[in-house]
Amino acid sequence: MSDNLKIPTGLTLGRDVYGTQIYVPSSITGEIQVFSITTTPTEPAFRKVDTIKIPYPLNNLKVDKEGNIYAASFPQKYRFMKGEAKVPSAVFRITKLGEYGKDMGWGWYKVKMLEDDGEILSGVMTALHDSDTGTLFLGGAGNDSISFCKKRDGGFNEEMVIV
Repeated sequence: MSDNLKIPTGLTLGRDVYGTQIYVPSSITGEIQVFSITTTPTEPAFRKVDTIKIPYPLNNLKVDKEGNIYAASFPQKYRFMKGEAKVPSAVFRITKLGEYGKDMGWGWYKVKMLEDDGEILSGVMTALHDSDTGTLFLGGAGNDSISFCKKRDGGFNEEMVIV
């Protein structure tokens, strides 16, 4: 078990050649704590191996089949907490760089995939990437639809789909 996590919502698992990781986002600090899980014949081992810093409070994380982490965030979380109808949203893609260095972490490449002032994408809480099609699916609390963005000419095209 780990202490000192700041509202750890939307955690997810990731797997790579280094084993299994649990990525734990903070809805307060905008940090993602990375924990390694290894199982021995006698007991599981759970240890913190890295911290990824994102400039906005985070909600849910998803890992695509290529190991990229997609993080939904609220650039102005106070507007969500006040219950405003139009809440700005952003989505980050986080890619692990290189090999793990002892006490140094991996290094991470962080790209803001999109940011909206709440007019089109309000209160996005989950971003799910389909690696096969390049489609980014977005959903959030209080929305009566799912948004999806498709790659087009190297960028993304926003469309709304009512579910």
